[in-house]
This record gives sequence, C-alpha cells and structure tokens, in this order.
Amino acid sequence: MKFTKKDFILLKKHDEETYDKIRKEYINQLCLFLIDNFHLQYDLVKEIANDAFVRAAYYKIDLYDPNICSFKTWLFRIGRNECVNFLKKYNRHIYQNEMPDVGYVEYHNSLVFDLKLVLNKFEFNILIDYYVYEMSVQKLSKKYKLSDYKVRIALKEIVKKAQELLPDYA
Repeated sequence: MKFTKKDFILLKKHDEETYDKIRKEYINQLCLFLIDNFHLQYDLVKEIANDAFVRAAYYKIDLYDPNICSFKTWLFRIGRNECVNFLKKYNRHIYQNEMPDVGYVEYHNSLVFDLKLVLNKFEFNILIDYYVYEMSVQKLSKKYKLSDYKVRIALKEIVKKAQELLPDYA
C-alpha cells in the first residue's frame, strides 16, 4: 500500500480508520528498522515505534510535506530520533547511578548503546569483530577487503572515539 494524498488529508483530519490502516502497514517495518539499527529488545522497540507513530501520524502530521519525502522515510526518521532520545535519557540515568523505569534494558548494554551512537556501522562491525570475535588484523583485512594498514588506522580511530566517549577508561 502506498501512502496517498487522500491518506494524508484524512490523517490531518485525525480519521481513526485511516490511522489504523496506515499503522498496520508501517508499524512492523518500523520495528524491524529500529531493531536492526539499534539492537534493542523487541518490547522496547515496539513501545518506541508506537510512540514514534503517534507522534508522526497524529501530533506532527501538519509538519509533514509529501513533496520532500515519503511518509515512510519521515516516519522512520522520527522513529530513529525517538530511539536516540530514549538512549540519551537512559544513559543519563546510568551515569547518575539511577535506574530508569525500563527494567528489561540491562545496565551492561549502556556501553554498547553509546558506542553504537558514536561509531558508524563499518567502525562498529570492525570493533565487534576485533574485540569480541578476536579476529586478527589480517582476517579483518580479508573480510572487509582492505589493506592491513587501513584496518589498523580504522582500529586507532575507533579507540580514539571510544576514549572520547569514556575519558575515565583512556
């Protein structure tokens, strides 16, 4: 189903039937997108996706311009921003030694959340391969089709970013 101009007009009028139809179409795709990009638990992602959808289709629908991007792109951007805001808020609680009301997110994941926000996907994958799976520089260079030198440079950049994130561990 494609998001049409008629759907846009009906959403602006807060039509419940259109809201439900659009929600059924996009909510699972949004959840998969958020899980894939943020590696959060499904229950949490479902809650964030629902909040993002309500924000996009109800509260901020007047700001949506179909000439700039598709509704799906706009919704996914709002979902991404909701995740980032949640992680910032969650991590602020962690650093203040307060646990937020989300018991299903474990404390030890906060470092991974921070690194995921700071590193790009390539850097994060190299980090995991090198430090978690203990792949050698040579294996990494074969896997990513890079020279050993470029892999070493990437690892230095990753360590530098991690040290900026966690100055106490530098």
